[in-house]
Amino acid sequence: MEGSEPGTLNIKPEELDDSFFDAVYLGAENKSRISDEQVKIMRNEFMYWYPMDLRCSGKDLIKNHLTMSLFTHQAIWEDPNMVPKGFFCNGYVQVDGNKMSKSLGNFITLNELL
Repeated sequence: MEGSEPGTLNIKPEELDDSFFDAVYLGAENKSRISDEQVKIMRNEFMYWYPMDLRCSGKDLIKNHLTMSLFTHQAIWEDPNMVPKGFFCNGYVQVDGNKMSKSLGNFITLNELL
């Protein structure tokens, strides 16, 4: 267990239980079948990315993605520092006068744009 590269911990889905998730996401004592070392690696990886400073999305996703993000963070973590510090909503990015969307087939990646 040298690092946190995907798949290197060889954990089987049937080994995952509520205790495992509580240990990784909430910092609770590890009572799962996963080793303390593996849980520590995953907890460190999680804490590297959380709490997030800013959640960004399009204005059409306020009613679902952004609202649920706020509700979920409030429901899971009692610590207010784990809630995103800010939310940002941008307008639609336009491609040939239409909203850019994967479902419309007019989606352009940054690499393609450059």
